[in-house]
Amino acid sequence: MVTAFISFMYDHSEFWWVYSYRYNCEYSSKTLEIEKIEIDFCWSNDFCNKYSANDIKTMNEALSTAKSNILEEIGDVDRKTSYQLLRVIHDTLIQHINLISNTNEDIFSTTIYGALVNQKCTSEGLAKAFKWFMEYYKMTNVLAIGYGYQWNFVKLNNCWKIFSYDIFLIGFNDITKKESNTSYENDVTYNLIDRVKSTSNSLTYITYPDIHSTNFFDTNGINKEDIFESTILKMTSSSNYNSQVKPDTTNNRITTLISTFTTTVITVIQDFNCKFLQFLNNNIYQILVNHINNIKIGNK
Repeated sequence: MVTAFISFMYDHSEFWWVYSYRYNCEYSSKTLEIEKIEIDFCWSNDFCNKYSANDIKTMNEALSTAKSNILEEIGDVDRKTSYQLLRVIHDTLIQHINLISNTNEDIFSTTIYGALVNQKCTSEGLAKAFKWFMEYYKMTNVLAIGYGYQWNFVKLNNCWKIFSYDIFLIGFNDITKKESNTSYENDVTYNLIDRVKSTSNSLTYITYPDIHSTNFFDTNGINKEDIFESTILKMTSSSNYNSQVKPDTTNNRITTLISTFTTTVITVIQDFNCKFLQFLNNNIYQILVNHINNIKIGNK
């Protein structure tokens, strides 16, 4: 039961109001087989004590609206690579969320409700929000649970990378603290909790994926300067048409119809330094059509 509950909690951050449980099993007196299992998700749960089922329903509606707004900001994903999509998810959430360290400041601070609706949360709330959006876009990821700190592991190009508000797709050999030249592997901030003890003192072990040694760029032999942190942000186009009849000065029986089409495409992209670049492309097409004029000759 402990394993099932932990898996449920780690995999389904949308059930943000559930964080504890108590269960009771009823056995048959004849066969000693389990006849009924009752699970109480409100046991020792402040949300259940303070908010009714209708309150939770209303909060989930607000959460759904907040999620839709974020998805609209993320925009069209068809022109984004997996890397670019992760970059946009990361930057969009960071822009909207105020990271706090004191869980007593807000009861919702460890949840996706706190992250997206109240727009303030701890690392746990932010990691759950990251996970929620990555799963929406069908990107393989897991929560990484530490001692008072949470982050994410995400699978990109068949390699697992580390993902958080201040680190982006790094490997375990990469530096997380420049002042002390400390790598992720040796940074106590990222010590993982790999086992959970139940009230009956039984241990449930948590297995995490093997993290690749290097960051996304080094793994794939890419320079940051060679790719865009996000893809096309906006594309607008306009077309103009005009025509002109031009007589042939050497032959009054021939006129030329000149049709001109001008198409202007403006593309706005963002480079890896987060600078906005605008490209203007004009295409001009002309169609020349010669006509033999019908010259009316008077009646004989």
